[in-house]
Amino acid sequence: MTVAQSAFDRLEAIECASTPSAVLLEIQRAATDFGLGCFMAAGIPGPNKRFEPYVLLHNWPKGWFDRYMDNRYLDTDPVIRRLRSTVDPFTWNEAPYDRHKDALAHKVICEASEFRLKVGFTVPIYTASGDQAGMTFGGEHFEGTREARRALQLIAIFGHAKARAIALGRQREETPAPKLSAREVEVLKWAAAGKSNSAIADILNLSETTIETFFARACRKLDSVNRTQAVAEAMRAGLIF
Repeated sequence: MTVAQSAFDRLEAIECASTPSAVLLEIQRAATDFGLGCFMAAGIPGPNKRFEPYVLLHNWPKGWFDRYMDNRYLDTDPVIRRLRSTVDPFTWNEAPYDRHKDALAHKVICEASEFRLKVGFTVPIYTASGDQAGMTFGGEHFEGTREARRALQLIAIFGHAKARAIALGRQREETPAPKLSAREVEVLKWAAAGKSNSAIADILNLSETTIETFFARACRKLDSVNRTQAVAEAMRAGLIF
């Protein structure tokens, strides 16, 4: 089974989940496929605000979760710092800090490793309306291949949307699906299959600029800031499969 097929199977299981605990279990299974068995999905509050009310789902080790919240590590965590400043997914070692000049940040990273959270992958989640959230995965090993990163990004966006919908008491059928054109659906399907803009342009015999235009329109209709988020939202709305 390919990485893409495995990810799509996990997405289907997440969509079928109807309770927070069921969503948590399916995301955990998906993360474990990539060696990252722990995760947290949460909104990102402003500085000096309590983090707990923004947490949607998590299976963080209890001792670490409690310590993180009690010590308000949100304000010193280099991963959160990076999360607030980018729309691109990143591994934890791509959230740099100076261990000599930023002792508090180094303390957070060192203490996380005590709970077997030695490496991780974080996916920023933004909407066109400006809401900011994220899902971060942690564990002891992560190869971080392009395919693995892309699959986890899709799982994060999809899983966060599902968890948020359940928390707000919404199900997919209660929210009208946005109306996409046939071409917008087509380019999203090819993107879900892992094709680049240039490859999609060749397949559809269109210019790459035209493909970018279709993606931009789809993103706007789906309240998404990038193509991967648009694919996830289109899948959740039943527009592509």
